[in-house]
Amino acid sequence: MRLVVLAVLAALAFAAPAQAALAPPPTVLDFEALDPEAEAVDGAFYPGVTMTTSLDCTSGAASFAAPEPLACAGIGSGHASEQGLTVFFADLDVAFSRPQTSVAFWLSMDTSSESSLEVTARSGDVVVDEETFFGTGAFGRAVVLTGADIRSVTISCGCVFRVDDIAYSDVEQPDTEILSFDGSRFVFVGNQPDTGFVCTLDGASSPCRAPFVAGGLPVGDHTFTVAMRDPYGRVDATPATYDWTVAAPPLPQPAPVAPDGDGDGVPDARDNCVSAANAGQADGDSDGVGDACEVGQPGTLDPVAGERVNLDVVSGEVYVKLPSSSRSFKQAGDGFVPLKGQASVPVGSTVDTRKGTVAMASELNGRGAERSAKLSAGIFQIRQQRAKRGTSASVSTDLVLQSAPGAEAACARSSRSGPIKGRSRNTVRSLTATTEKGFFRVIGGAAITTAPDATWATRDRCDGTRTDVGKGRVAVYDRETKRTVRVPAGRSYLVKAQLFAARSAR
Repeated sequence: MRLVVLAVLAALAFAAPAQAALAPPPTVLDFEALDPEAEAVDGAFYPGVTMTTSLDCTSGAASFAAPEPLACAGIGSGHASEQGLTVFFADLDVAFSRPQTSVAFWLSMDTSSESSLEVTARSGDVVVDEETFFGTGAFGRAVVLTGADIRSVTISCGCVFRVDDIAYSDVEQPDTEILSFDGSRFVFVGNQPDTGFVCTLDGASSPCRAPFVAGGLPVGDHTFTVAMRDPYGRVDATPATYDWTVAAPPLPQPAPVAPDGDGDGVPDARDNCVSAANAGQADGDSDGVGDACEVGQPGTLDPVAGERVNLDVVSGEVYVKLPSSSRSFKQAGDGFVPLKGQASVPVGSTVDTRKGTVAMASELNGRGAERSAKLSAGIFQIRQQRAKRGTSASVSTDLVLQSAPGAEAACARSSRSGPIKGRSRNTVRSLTATTEKGFFRVIGGAAITTAPDATWATRDRCDGTRTDVGKGRVAVYDRETKRTVRVPAGRSYLVKAQLFAARSAR
């Protein structure tokens, strides 16, 4: 029934106590539903409780054999409500069908009476608790009886007295629960109408109500308890408790030094070329890649047929290997290097787009017309013939499929019959191309594919070159038979040939 939580918090960090169910509130007999005009009061009007008077208030002698009605009681004014029970010159017995732990009620007797008022709680014949009063005044006395097994309560007085709001429960009353603590404020509730709470913070107690502010505490361990006070003046004997620790604030840390791998004074997070010192951050083609890290020449140069093409990374990772003969281009002969942003690279370069997509722009003829394509999922070498300046004759941009190291081993012969069984359909190398009014040719081992406006994939397999068309119409040229087949969208075509096996067998 109690909330006992141990929490270790950073300095005033938010915390929420574990939830514990409140004890049920007591049952209260308030007499408000009874008829004040009735000649007698039924002593069993509340389930589980029977009330009787011990004397015949009219004769003053004979005792009642039957427990009801309450002939010596009637409805009068209440404690804080319209109605209560008035008993005339008789003892009132209240019996419970089940044992109770606490019984509380309001009691009043005529202050002019010389009689005493005795209240006794019993468990069978054993007295559990008792009190004696002289002149309570107009409902000026709350009576609280406690015990582990209260079966009945008797109020004795040779006088007229009144009783109201009889509250009984089989658990201790009242009960309190802490709902939340956000680092500075406690929110809590009780299980019945209250006249306030008693809050204790680190041993200092004071009356309180929710929310209770506990901010601005010093570093260290702290304890907060809260106990409800009910209408009868009872205070929760087992308060809700919360323990926590206010930690010391962390020591100030020096500001981290931003990494600067090339030592040029520009932090890596803002450096457009982290592998080479470039304090000026020059970026001639404004592609976000510093000139010091450009693979080729600036991507803002116009492409020239047979000399250079422009590449622009669309997505993923793209690598390029420049021909060693191109001394005018940076990083020539260094093998494959990452391509970032855009760059102009020489014809003869090899591009690896297996993990990315690149856009290529090339010159179509000697009059400066350009065409573009998007290429992905393959390795290819760029080839193109030079165009005579001023001529309108179109010059194709050829993309020659290249094999990754070790890929051709899948087609190695196991006998004179050819590749190992089941491997003939293995894709050794491929390239996916999308063109728009372009003149790009994909050169495979057994076929050459081209289309001015289409999307297709060219795949070199052990048993030939296969073309899969996604959009448009693609011309497939059989390099052996010199025949051309037009393949529409959604169709595939295989030019059969024995590829890679003879080479692998050597």
